[in-house]
Amino acid sequence: MNDMNVELSKLDLWILAAYFLGILIFGMYISRRVKGGADYFLAGRSLPFWAIGLSIVGSDIGAVDFVGLVGQAFRHGLVTANMDWIGSLPALILVAFVFVPYYWRAGVYSVPEYLGRRYDQRVRAVQTIAWTLFMICNLGVTFWATAQMFEGLLGWDKTFTIVLMGFFTGVYTVSGGLMADVWTDVVQVVIMIGGASFVVVKGIWRLGGIGALHDQVLARGGPDRWTLYHTVESGSPYSWPAILVGLTLVLAPAYFGANPAIVQRCLGARNEWSAKAGVLFAALFKFLIPFIVVVPGLIGYALYPQLAEEHGDRIFSYLVRDLLPEGLRGIVVAAFVAGFMSNVDSMLNSSATLLTQDIYAGILGFPLDDKKALRIGRNITLSLIIFGALSAPLSKRFDGVYVAIQSLLAIIQGPTIALLFIGMFWRRATATAGFYAGVIGLATSILLTILHKNLENGLFATEEPFFWIAPLSCGVTAVLLVALSFLGPRKSDAELHGLVYSLREENAA
Repeated sequence: MNDMNVELSKLDLWILAAYFLGILIFGMYISRRVKGGADYFLAGRSLPFWAIGLSIVGSDIGAVDFVGLVGQAFRHGLVTANMDWIGSLPALILVAFVFVPYYWRAGVYSVPEYLGRRYDQRVRAVQTIAWTLFMICNLGVTFWATAQMFEGLLGWDKTFTIVLMGFFTGVYTVSGGLMADVWTDVVQVVIMIGGASFVVVKGIWRLGGIGALHDQVLARGGPDRWTLYHTVESGSPYSWPAILVGLTLVLAPAYFGANPAIVQRCLGARNEWSAKAGVLFAALFKFLIPFIVVVPGLIGYALYPQLAEEHGDRIFSYLVRDLLPEGLRGIVVAAFVAGFMSNVDSMLNSSATLLTQDIYAGILGFPLDDKKALRIGRNITLSLIIFGALSAPLSKRFDGVYVAIQSLLAIIQGPTIALLFIGMFWRRATATAGFYAGVIGLATSILLTILHKNLENGLFATEEPFFWIAPLSCGVTAVLLVALSFLGPRKSDAELHGLVYSLREENAA
């Protein structure tokens, strides 16, 4: 089955070409409104809530999910829907009402900038470097996921696909920054959800309905394939303790509350209400996402009983190839491209923001006016596209692209959420404690990841290691932050005003 590819018809190719050209023209049109650094990095703080919500969904769901999460659903079943239903929804509500108000009122460009104000520039530097390295690697994973999809579907060479996608996404992102990213995301998310829905409807129709899908999944894999609850004894990598502790309490809040690619959309809002409403609007759409990225994995599990689990990352391409007629296939391929572009443009702009505002101006202290910020931001964005494309083959070292990106995220998320949460709610946390606790927390994550990869049976039984690496490093960071904070002086209340919850509430009273 791996050697079976399909050639797009002329109609499919015309549809795909029209999409590329249309999104390029639209992105360049929006780019005309970008006059300076504030427009490039924060869209001039002009974004409405509904555009923010759709852009958050586009930044979160894309090529990695159509390849990786569909593959995980093929391997493990319906339980992977918990990544959105149990993970995303509570976290987005928390972010809307706790994290976003602090970021917005502080008027920052990024989460590391907020942490720099709460602690000091050392903490800002460590967080900026960590998140920038992650997003550069994430770019590589996303490029690789797209290359895998097109290789499985069309037989295209991976290098050709990476260069093609990098070029089209880079043109409007380099020119238009966050403003172009968000407004193209709005169009792309609609196409992405619509196109993926075609695959789901057609697949269920081919199987004979939802009941038939249910019966065939159970017949092949047993009841664990059709349940959201997996016990530790079941040997599942998505057991309920891993989901509840690792995902719900640490990974998801850190992802939506600290990931620059997500938070930056909120920082570009026209007002605080729009920032919060945008996150809640994204939560509504996130409830629907498992229907387009998990259900296809189940459909593939029922349709291809002869397919080995290691080929799960190609399920979506097989479904597109085997289920859809001429014309519709081109629309769905365009939807996949839309998901890729939404992912990549968010990472490019956020990485450029971190390097320009946090490193160049904030930490190194170089002068930066609005025009200079725009020029440097565009140059950095172009460089990041090249680095991301070159790092794509590294994804082969992981068990599937979804595991690749989650493993990279887990290294950063635990220490970051500890610094954020304790810093926001405890005024006694000191700058020095924040620096040392954050560095040791990151070192803990890296050490656990290396040990797990190199030990014969790993460290974490059957669960995916990222579920436990993040909470463990979060715990280490939190304990050290609290303990070390009693060894030195903290910032004054005046310095912490607007950055710590109790001080904000006292002021409001």
